[in-house]
Amino acid sequence: MSSVDFPVDRRAWSAAATGAWLGRRLPLVAGASLVAGDAILVLLAFLIAYWVRFIVPDQEATALGLEEYARMGVVVSLVTVVLFTLHDFYDLDRPRSWLGRLQMVVSTVSTALALTVTAAFFLGDHRFSRLWFTVGWALSVLGLVGWRWLAVSTYASIRAAVVPARKVLIGGQHRRQGSRPGACFKLPGGRLRGQRL
Repeated sequence: MSSVDFPVDRRAWSAAATGAWLGRRLPLVAGASLVAGDAILVLLAFLIAYWVRFIVPDQEATALGLEEYARMGVVVSLVTVVLFTLHDFYDLDRPRSWLGRLQMVVSTVSTALALTVTAAFFLGDHRFSRLWFTVGWALSVLGLVGWRWLAVSTYASIRAAVVPARKVLIGGQHRRQGSRPGACFKLPGGRLRGQRL
């Protein structure tokens, strides 16, 4: 009877376990940070729009109070986050192309703004500046496109560095028994193995 001893490296095992643990939690942490980042960014865009529309041209006397504009910015940001969630935009394991992200951001922010303005109008609050809405929309779209590009590329880098691969691709050459190297034989579909396509 013979025995074989295999040395076990504890560091490699704990790194693999850490990668699996982190792999399960990384999408959750990334999604939560994206939700918070999206909401804060849209709110900041509408607050900067207030500054651009009323403070810079020194027309603060014609504006409502800052709290009214901040409340409207919060509502637009929350509706935007809800719409992103409904469109599964927080799933970073299935990233969209840059054009798909741009379309999703423009569509979602536009829809959120339209829903918020419509609700405000029917509630009798139609005193907000149209220029403020336009500047806030434009800053939100530009900010979200840049933020999403940075978030997706950072997530992909962190995932590639920390989380181990789940699939392995093994390639090789198939040889038929009794055939010489480079010989052709029929494959399903009528093509010949070894034949250039």
